[in-house]
Amino acid sequence: MSTITTKCLLSEASQQLRQELGKFSNNHLVQVNKEINQISSGLSKIDNNVENVRDNIKTMEKDLKYIKNEVFKLDPSFIPVINLINKDILIEAKYVK
Repeated sequence: MSTITTKCLLSEASQQLRQELGKFSNNHLVQVNKEINQISSGLSKIDNNVENVRDNIKTMEKDLKYIKNEVFKLDPSFIPVINLINKDILIEAKYVK
């Protein structure tokens, strides 16, 4: 084999290798981009859920304060005691001595 033929074969092999590496890199980047987009979408959903929970907690706090004030207006010695039991809110009303 002549030196020119060897150089041509090496050049072709090198070019083919660069093309294959380029394709692999592009495919890998596309896959990574898809995964990042999925993670971002999931985090956005979690963020929305957290905001909804915060809004619900604020509403519950307002409702509980309202209930406490209304009960106190009926009878100042009758005060609700609010407890959190197993993620459920239990309101007990007790007479204060």
